Amino acid sequence: MQIHPSPEPETQELPVDRHGPRTTAQRRLSELAAAIRAHEWRMSQRPYTVRYADLRLYRRLRQISGGLT
Repeated sequence: MQIHPSPEPETQELPVDRHGPRTTAQRRLSELAAAIRAHEWRMSQRPYTVRYADLRLYRRLRQISGGLT
């Protein structure tokens, strides 16, 4: 007597969140980082130099995020 494996049922793949569930604080920090990046981009389009305080802010964001920004 030969036993045949039953066919596997079809499955649906669910999207994978690489970072897992996010808390309110994480979402707010992400939104803040996006706003800082947008500000940095807008300032880089100007013909004159950026303020020293802005440069420190951009550098600190990169330090906190591990360079992922």
